[in-house]
This record gives sequence, C-alpha cells and structure tokens, in this order.
Amino acid sequence: MNTELRQLAIDVYNGVDVQFENGETGNDMIVNAIKKAFGNINLSDPKAIRNAIAYKKVDFEIINELIDTAINLSAQENSEIWNFVEFKSAALGDKNKFTIEGNDLLRVDVVTRGTQGVRRQRMLSKEFSVETTTKAIKIYDEISRIASGRINWVKFVDKIGKSFDNDRFNLVANAFTGITATGDYAKTGSFNESTMIDLLTTVENDGNRPKIFGSLQALRKLNMTTSGMAGETVKDDYYNFGYMGKFNGYDTFRISGKNIPTDKLYVVGSDEKFIKMFDEGDTLTIPHDFTETADMTQELLVERTYGVEVIMANKVGVYSGL
Repeated sequence: MNTELRQLAIDVYNGVDVQFENGETGNDMIVNAIKKAFGNINLSDPKAIRNAIAYKKVDFEIINELIDTAINLSAQENSEIWNFVEFKSAALGDKNKFTIEGNDLLRVDVVTRGTQGVRRQRMLSKEFSVETTTKAIKIYDEISRIASGRINWVKFVDKIGKSFDNDRFNLVANAFTGITATGDYAKTGSFNESTMIDLLTTVENDGNRPKIFGSLQALRKLNMTTSGMAGETVKDDYYNFGYMGKFNGYDTFRISGKNIPTDKLYVVGSDEKFIKMFDEGDTLTIPHDFTETADMTQELLVERTYGVEVIMANKVGVYSGL
C-alpha cells in the first residue's frame, strides 16, 4: 500500500471529509483498494471470493497494510494507560531489547503465556527481552462487508484494530490483578482519605512520585471530604471522566480490562513507562481454503505476534476491600 493510501486511511478514520473530483469519498477509495486486492471481482458473490482465495489471486499486501494502519490507529485512541507503555516494533527497526534503570524491580509475569497464575520475578539484569506469542482473529466477514458497503472503514478499524489492542491491554490488566503488598504498603477496608495519603507517602518515600491506578469503580471510591477540597474541578472530572483526575495532588489513571478488581487501588512509584510492549511488526493474512474447514466455508485469519510485560518497583502500594 502506498503512502497516499495509508494517509487516506488515517484521514478517514480521524473524520477528515475527503472528497474527490469524481464524487468519490475517502471511504470509497479504501473500498476500491480492497476490491483491487481481490482482483476487482464481485465481492457480494461468495463463490467469486472463494475462487480468488483458492487460486491465490488476492493481493494480501494491501490487506495487511490496511490492517496494520487500523491497529496503529486504535492504539493511539486507547485508554490513558497507553501513556505508560514503552512500545517497540520490529517494523520500526527496533530490537526486542529493553533497558531499565533503578533497583528492586520485579517483572510481573510474562503475561503472553496465557496462564491464569500471575508471577512476580526479581529482575536479575538491567536488560531483557519481552516474550512474544502469536494471536489471530478471523476477518473474512469484515473484509466482505467493507467491500460491499455494509460497514465503513471506521467501523472496520473499531472491529479489527481494537480486537488486537484490547487483547494487549487485557494482558496488562491481568498483570495488575496479581500485584500484592504487605506491611505499610497494604491497606484494607472502606476508603479513608488519611489512610490513602499514608499509603501514597510510604511509596513516595522510596524515591518516586506515585500514581494511583484502578478500575472505574475503584477510582470512584476516592474522595477528599476530610480535607474539604472537593470543588468544581472534581465535579468536572466526574462529569467528563467518571472519576477525579487528581487526588490531593496525585494523578489517577483508569485501567480498562475484563478482570480488573473493582475494590482495589494500586499506588505505583515505578518509572514513567513501566509497561513494556514489543510487536514483531508484520501482519500476516492467512487464507484458509474452503476445503480445509468442516463446514466448507472460506476464512481469512490475521495474525500478529507481540508480547507485553509489566515492570514494577518491588514495593507497590495496594488499597483493597474498598
């Protein structure tokens, strides 16, 4: 896919009104590119699509590049936690090698392995690689729908790009659920402002300005009624985001994910980008011929290979039982 088509895909997703002299829109041009990839066949005809794939007449380079663009677009729109991701990609010439600073750091599981148990391992080296795994989703229906005009490019991005992106951040969310604390770094019971400040200062005394992470439900438990600081700014935060953006001067961040506890807040004093993510960079579209499926249906699989790891300070504060 040339740079002009890639930029067009970005502009259309971002709501730019693209119109051409022949009356076609930006979305029309993307559809035309997909049709061209399939050899300009009738994409409403399942038999024609099946034959194009079976006889290897599809230009998957165009499809791969469009999906790459979709994934990158969705990543830019993800939750606030993306600001704490150090992202590297082989497509950008990066090596799967991360260097970290500081002492008493722990790797919070290799979260791509798909295991239910979350482990924490002490860092023995300042340099490490992220383990990667390959994930796949089916796209046959989405490709045919966008080509036939039943969905547009924006909806395609939301369905395809965010499917991978949500998986990445669910991995991060799962790592958070395994974080535990003891001693002064662990607080339990109903929320109390003074108790939360004690936890924040305990973590801060280790040398880093802490940040508060939690699910939407947990963040909504924060309040500053004791200090009487709940003013108009806090009301605006609740109106716009559903929770306060700062608690007594400490920044708060929402973690989105399927399994994030609703009764825990995490106080993290680790470095700015404590989530390490590596993407091997290539999207691979794999056609499965109809003779290979039990119900004789045609299928397209898109594969991406990536990994995520979370690096935390040894002492992370946890306020549980909210």
